[in-house]
Amino acid sequence: MYWYSGYSDTLVSRITQYSDYYKLIMRQAFRTHELYVYNRYDWRGTGNNYVVRENTLYYQYRSPFAMGKFNMTSATPTYKVIPKASAQFSYHYSANQNLDFAADESGLWVTYATVESKGKLVLGKINEELFEVEEVWQTSIYKPSVGNTFMVCGVLYATRSVDSKTEEIFYTFDTRTKQESYVSIPFEKFNDFYVYLDYNPTDQKLYMFNNVDFNICTL
Repeated sequence: MYWYSGYSDTLVSRITQYSDYYKLIMRQAFRTHELYVYNRYDWRGTGNNYVVRENTLYYQYRSPFAMGKFNMTSATPTYKVIPKASAQFSYHYSANQNLDFAADESGLWVTYATVESKGKLVLGKINEELFEVEEVWQTSIYKPSVGNTFMVCGVLYATRSVDSKTEEIFYTFDTRTKQESYVSIPFEKFNDFYVYLDYNPTDQKLYMFNNVDFNICTL
């Protein structure tokens, strides 16, 4: 099953499912879920920082500012406020990526920042059954200076801009050892900026949306 939720604005208003890759390319939808219906309900989110895991959409809920969860099997939404999470510290490329969700072989994650952390990035592990942050790690990197982050096997990777066409992975944080390190792994970003970067543990590839099209990197 494939899904798509990219549109011209930063509101997450709907998510569309496709039964296979060909149907995705041909835009032959299997099902579309509307997160907003006028005078009925408003479950919309903001930003380009969502993931789908176990047929469930995890995203930044619009109002109140919270983690959003939409089960596409039952078409039911819910949200959960993260204590102290701030809407003031987004990524470098986007003003709306205050909560960034990621999924890897170890589970479901969210990154954010707090006033108490002075904008430094906080990584949280989400308990999927309870839908709450069950463990947090404080990093030393200032979140607004970061282009984006992704998770692989319980390790956080953070990126930043090198020039108009090049991005680099410059920082890692291992949640098992609680060790952080600074590295330099450059990769092409194909445009001046991008607004989505996530790892897919199913095919072990990195997916990037650069405001024009999707690009796939093999790790």
